[in-house]
Amino acid sequence: MFPKEILKKLQTYLSSQPVELTQRECSRRALDMIPHARDAHSIALFDLAKYQQVVLSVEGNQTTCGLKFASASRKFRSAVLIFRGRVLGCIFGSKRYPQQLFGRVAYDQLLAEMSNDCLIEAHPLDESLALAAGSMFHSEFIKLPSDTTLLNAFTSAYIQLVQDGRPGNIIVNDLTGLPIVTVYLFNREVVGVYSQRNGWRSSSYETALGCLRNLDHARVFASRLTAQDIQEVLPLTFALSSLGERKLPVNVNPEPHKLDGLLIRIKPVERTVLSPINRFFPGGAQSDADRAGRNSGRFSKVWQ
Repeated sequence: MFPKEILKKLQTYLSSQPVELTQRECSRRALDMIPHARDAHSIALFDLAKYQQVVLSVEGNQTTCGLKFASASRKFRSAVLIFRGRVLGCIFGSKRYPQQLFGRVAYDQLLAEMSNDCLIEAHPLDESLALAAGSMFHSEFIKLPSDTTLLNAFTSAYIQLVQDGRPGNIIVNDLTGLPIVTVYLFNREVVGVYSQRNGWRSSSYETALGCLRNLDHARVFASRLTAQDIQEVLPLTFALSSLGERKLPVNVNPEPHKLDGLLIRIKPVERTVLSPINRFFPGGAQSDADRAGRNSGRFSKVWQ
């Protein structure tokens, strides 16, 4: 997590902006587009030289992880989403800029602003969670009914993501555009539920619904990843360093590896066994029909 004083200042700035926002503007106002660490297996660095070693280790091992940055002197905050050693998404915010920066522009600005007092946090991410979070940066927004209840809007987004099958997320924002609950979906299932108040919750549709109860004046936004399969994900990424720009053979399903050196405290994430129809990670045994059967009961409970 970042220092509370930095987070508080950024929240104050964001809450002072107009309430009437477009869907894309609301997503940009989110403070946590990169998923938080699920456990204590993260590292914090103050040494920029060590950060360069981290970058080389992440690239070489094709690690999927999240990096978060904060600088008190430069007054910026940034986060980088890394999928198999390459940047899938980046966001950069500073008091010197009226809007947050995204993508390669954000990453270039981050490198230019890096200072010796910069706090760097690294934590591993499951690949399914990383791809779901990637839909915030490479998005197809899902159209939701405007004249309905919060629960019905959420369920509409959930049904569309389940039917489509691509990774995606559902964000419930307050009226200032700040996230209250974020739900991540991959392969037609909920793979993460994060509450700003209570942190990570159990990954289920029912848990997500429970987080929405008693919420007033909230808005639901949903998006899915633009890529249709894993081969289309790779062109959406770019290298962490100049060494990563070399054209190397792409390993679509790299072998599990052990992180060493500076990243020894970050445990490698075991790959989830998924169904054979999964276009992103082939393998597994469950079918669409089996999964649809389990989900059908969930839909009826909300529409009643």
